[in-house]
Amino acid sequence: MVRSHLYLTILVFCFILTNSNTLAQTYIDYYNQGVTHYKNQNYSEFLASFQKADSLRPNHPVIMYNLAIAYSKVNNFEQVANTLEKRFIFNASSEFLEDEDFAEFRKTEYFKKVNEKYLSNTEPKSSSKTVFSIEEVGFHPEGMAYDEQGKRFLFTDVHNGRIVSYDHNGKDRKLVSDIAAQGFWGAFGIKVDPQNSEIIWVTTASLSEFKGHKEAFEGESALLKIDLNSGNVLEAYKAETETNHIFGELAISQDGTIYVSDSASPHIYKLDHVEQQLSLFFESDILWNLQGLDLSEDGKYLYFSDYILGVYKMELDSKSISPILSKNNSITRGTDGLHLSGDNLVLLQNGTNPRRVAKINLKNSGKRDLQEIEIIDQNRNSISEPTMGVFMGGEFYFIGNSPWGFYTKEYKPDSETWPVINIFKL
Repeated sequence: MVRSHLYLTILVFCFILTNSNTLAQTYIDYYNQGVTHYKNQNYSEFLASFQKADSLRPNHPVIMYNLAIAYSKVNNFEQVANTLEKRFIFNASSEFLEDEDFAEFRKTEYFKKVNEKYLSNTEPKSSSKTVFSIEEVGFHPEGMAYDEQGKRFLFTDVHNGRIVSYDHNGKDRKLVSDIAAQGFWGAFGIKVDPQNSEIIWVTTASLSEFKGHKEAFEGESALLKIDLNSGNVLEAYKAETETNHIFGELAISQDGTIYVSDSASPHIYKLDHVEQQLSLFFESDILWNLQGLDLSEDGKYLYFSDYILGVYKMELDSKSISPILSKNNSITRGTDGLHLSGDNLVLLQNGTNPRRVAKINLKNSGKRDLQEIEIIDQNRNSISEPTMGVFMGGEFYFIGNSPWGFYTKEYKPDSETWPVINIFKL
């Protein structure tokens, strides 16, 4: 069925982001103004509104799609092509093939090039192999670590607020820690302490998917120090601010300093290994939604993912940041898990269409371009929601399909559709 101006009839579905950017209302205003101009067939103003919205809220698939429509309405077909191709880098969807707003564009020479780009960015790629699968309704893995002493994988569970372990064959399931029973919430990021292998660090927050979620828990989050043998929470560190928090991923330096990303606001927190206090380490008014974190082996650089803008590199001493790719950094947009080993930075991208697993070689740091990112897996049904993973023995293992989309309207696991969880190895 042909659908005209597909995105104009939908109230912005992901404009309400958990961030503190003060420009949020402004780009929504420009979006709404643009919709009005479109309906009134005032296409020059329609274009101007979406150009402003795009400048204030970059890499938004809805804004960019409507911006392409606006260029089409004023017969600027070269810019239609440029906008769609830029969007395909992280959102290669096919609406433009049938949308009547692009009818004239499809008659031009630019259309063939755009269609070839679309096909290239949706071409299935398959490199990773399934190592084991877990069939358990309600088990919602998000983070993954490896216990070298016990020779087992550790998984956090968003729904049940637990940490569980499985052996290399996906068997011998054991409950490691029930943090929900100890007064906490869903479990997210996890790392084994590099100085003490009997200690694990876990981030926790209460989202609607957590089975014990209550309104009173909104914005609560903590970094937990847990005894791996007993499962007891030894310490809980909370940010000393009144704003809401969703601690997601964490990274630990060799000296024990811990960095934590906050998805509720573009902040990174730091737990000093000497002072043992969680404090705000970094904030930025250009960032939106922070996810994955990892440290260089020399401890000089912190790599982090902004779900909206892409992956960045931070020089820890100066706190200066720069995009990991000097050109087309938007190809790294939608990265959730971010994992570094030597010069290889692995990106688990569940905010792209299609979902991707990618790798960047950091050997020539600072001179990145689009050709220096390797797409390992793309458009695979079995890798529908890659979240986090872990390097073990020089090999990378990751969760391929965390079940975020398999809850009922009441946020209970849907027993009829709950997927078998697949664990992959590069």
